[in-house]
Amino acid sequence: MLSKQQFEKKHATKYAKLTAEQKSKRYQDYVNTQKGQTKSKPRVRQRRGGGDSNPINAGRTSRAVEQNQVGNVPYRTQQRRAMPYKQSGGNNVKLSSCGKNYITGLLNPFQYFDSTGVAKNRVVGMSGGIPKVLPCVPTFPSVKSRRLALFIRGNMSAGAFNDMVFAYAPRRAANNYTPTDGGAPPLYVSNGSLDPGSAFPLNLDVPGAMIGPTFSGLNFNSDYTIGQLGHFVTVRLVCAGMRIRYTGTTMNQSGTIHAIEEPNHLTLNQLDVAQISQYESYFRCPVKQDKWCSLYYNPVHPDEFEYDLDANLDIPVSGQFYTQPKNHHFMGFIVTGLQAASSFDYEAVSILEVVGSNVRDLIPAESDLKSVEIANNHLNPANGQQQNENPKAILETVMKSGGEFTETLIKGAETAFNVAKYFV
Repeated sequence: MLSKQQFEKKHATKYAKLTAEQKSKRYQDYVNTQKGQTKSKPRVRQRRGGGDSNPINAGRTSRAVEQNQVGNVPYRTQQRRAMPYKQSGGNNVKLSSCGKNYITGLLNPFQYFDSTGVAKNRVVGMSGGIPKVLPCVPTFPSVKSRRLALFIRGNMSAGAFNDMVFAYAPRRAANNYTPTDGGAPPLYVSNGSLDPGSAFPLNLDVPGAMIGPTFSGLNFNSDYTIGQLGHFVTVRLVCAGMRIRYTGTTMNQSGTIHAIEEPNHLTLNQLDVAQISQYESYFRCPVKQDKWCSLYYNPVHPDEFEYDLDANLDIPVSGQFYTQPKNHHFMGFIVTGLQAASSFDYEAVSILEVVGSNVRDLIPAESDLKSVEIANNHLNPANGQQQNENPKAILETVMKSGGEFTETLIKGAETAFNVAKYFV
């Protein structure tokens, strides 16, 4: 029989994270087991279908029953029994498919349009391929909805003042907004020809104000028009994003991309770089050839989880901003210090749920409040730079923290696994 020091040395790796009290208990279990093996007690054979129910063995405890008591279970047996978490290739949380899609969609909505970042989804136990089903908001009660995957893509070059501005309102479902409509186009892009590049435009979310050669209003490729989005059709935003990348030569690349998601989803109207740089959600990207700078939508208000009328029916008082912040242009880029004629690709995407009496192709949704709770506790506009630079890292953080809420973490941090395996 090994001494205590010899036993601890033999199991040094497994004992590294145990307390002194736990180490003593493991050694005592070992001693008890050894003593049980050296005593010359007759072994009681387990008979098929018998055990302690056999009258021959009445009043006696079989070895199998003895070993079910924690103090008499050999160390290796305890270790095998104390591993309820199946080892897997990632840090997985048992969430519904809708919940997984919702969290990964908030972190990277572009995966539903191309292969951007899909391999990172293995962190939550997904296949790593482009998801086949569009995400939904997994709130309660669940209702059937139609999911719309909408996008805007294009390219534009900087104007005479070498600045550019991109302003995005992701909660728009129609394909025919105009600057004079009550609901303006989802995306505004400026080539800086009249030097608005140091600030977002004046009257950005006041109907009828965005007219002129400086800004171009761009619409989604939606199959809905404003006329179809009447009082019997309501929408809600699931996830969204926008990104830009420099497409000029390496020799001419210069400048800075200033990125902002307004933290309360108020309008970016007339905010300049000096103002947005004071927000916690502000970050910068260098202008670099073929390198995307991305912004991702994060819900911040309770009513953003609810279905509501489209923005063109959120009619404000004349000359005033839209009354609901969720209808504002609250995401955007200001690009400064560009070389002449610098060109940029831009993409803006939104996934929305639509319900109503005239809506077809409804798909069942799931209620998964754990996923909503995880997202609400760990995703916000202040994560913008981290989401932009390393979405996998923040997804791993979210999933590890999610174990505190779900208590179904299959394999979390290595320390959590090492501690868990010692307990039955």
